[in-house]
Order: sequence, then C-alpha cells, then structure tokens
Amino acid sequence: LSGSVGAGATSCGDGLYFNASSPVVTKTVISFNRAASGGGASCDGLPSNPTIAGNWFEGNYALGGWSGQGGGGIFLGGSTSPVIEGNFFLRNVATNAGPYITGLGGGILNGGQAGRILNNTFIGNVAFKTPSVVPGFDANGGGIYSSSGTTRIANNLIVFGSSGLLAATSTTQ
Repeated sequence: LSGSVGAGATSCGDGLYFNASSPVVTKTVISFNRAASGGGASCDGLPSNPTIAGNWFEGNYALGGWSGQGGGGIFLGGSTSPVIEGNFFLRNVATNAGPYITGLGGGILNGGQAGRILNNTFIGNVAFKTPSVVPGFDANGGGIYSSSGTTRIANNLIVFGSSGLLAATSTTQ
C-alpha cells in the first residue's frame, strides 16, 4: 500500500482507513502515503479494536493543517483499544501548519482509550511544527504520542527521532 495522497486537508488514513471496525493487519508494507491524520493508517470510531502486528511503516506523512491531528505512521482516535505490536516504523513524519498546533506522533498518535503498544521499532520518526512560532513546543512524540486513556507502552525501541515518547494526559503502564 504505497504512494497515495489524501483527497483533502481532512483526509485520514491514506494507506489504510478503518472506522468502527476491528481489523487484523499483518505482514504488510505501508509506505509513502499522505493524509491530514494517519498518513499510513487511521482507525477511529466506536468500537474499534485493531490489531496491527508485524508490519512495515515507512515515509508516511500526517500533514496536519487546521483539522489534522498527527500520526505519520498510525493515527488512533476516539474509542479505540489497539494492539500495536512488532511493527517497524522508519522515517514517518507528523507536522502541522496551524499557528499554535504542533505535529503529534511521528510514528504513532494514540488518542484512544486503552490498548497496547509493544515491541515495536521506531527509527528516524519526527514530529514538528512549520513554521516554528512557539519555542519549546516543536516536537511532540517523534516516536509515540499518547494523549488519553490508559495504554500499555513497553519494550519499544525509539532512536534517531525528534523527541521519543510523550504521554500527555494519559497513563502509560
């Protein structure tokens, strides 16, 4: 699943998009896709309990804008309870051009309620804001940004990214 570009500034999940579903995605390459949120994959809606395991996410972009949230590799929103395990995230990007909003989660933006993010590798994923007008708020979770709920995040390797792991208003176990 490679090289798709969203139909507009509000598009989500141009590689994979799931709404109110619980897919199992394994052994898939998701690369070079672009969307406002979840360039590689987006899962939202109630209930959504995706299992995303053993995949390769490379060069996906969450372009942001006024409505975009982030998640260059994967965006998880709403009432999702994901299992994200054993994936490889390489050079995914979350950016946002809004005046006071920064890109969130170059590899993964988890806005879901619960779930597990385990045994993944994140190399060179970045989250940033363009242009930078709010010093100190320019990189939020280059590897993983988790913003709500209780998510177990363990045994992940996060290297050569913009800021690693940021858990804002969430509980990580």
